[in-house]
Amino acid sequence: MKFSKTINLWDAQVQSDLLSGKLKLNPGQWVYCGQKQKSRFCGVTKGGSIVATHPENKNGKLVVDPKRFNSHLMYWKGNRADPQLSLFNKYAG
Repeated sequence: MKFSKTINLWDAQVQSDLLSGKLKLNPGQWVYCGQKQKSRFCGVTKGGSIVATHPENKNGKLVVDPKRFNSHLMYWKGNRADPQLSLFNKYAG
């Protein structure tokens, strides 16, 4: 699957599409989380949480630390949603 242009995960329609499975993002996809700085998308958990790694200040520069990203990715992999399960329908009804 190809990477998409950077999207804002705080947009309600984007969240709805992501949780319903209509929108699919690759782990590592650059995203915005209501801020100017880019974060890295990890995935969606079984409980419907969207996991992303946000930038932090390293020597005066905002960066997404690869070790933190990998740690968040491992967390998501242990708690990821079944790709066949529509989380949106599970919680909407």
